[in-house]
Amino acid sequence: MKELTGADEPTPTPTIDEAHTRLRDALADVGITLPSLQVDQVSATHRDPRYHLLELGRCNVDVATRLTAALNRAGAPTP
Repeated sequence: MKELTGADEPTPTPTIDEAHTRLRDALADVGITLPSLQVDQVSATHRDPRYHLLELGRCNVDVATRLTAALNRAGAPTP
């Protein structure tokens, strides 16, 4: 078995609140605001953080277009 070094160690999973903040800030950095972005309060009470969810909510066509463009610039594949 390979021994982990500092560079090989897995990144700790962020808390749901940290994930929310990071996503909101990353979207803001590319000029996108999802007004409905929030922590799903029901799932956040689950003891296993793998089941915690973020509500992305709804957005209009302009926001969807800007989000698509931002993902494409980041190298996300397009269909």
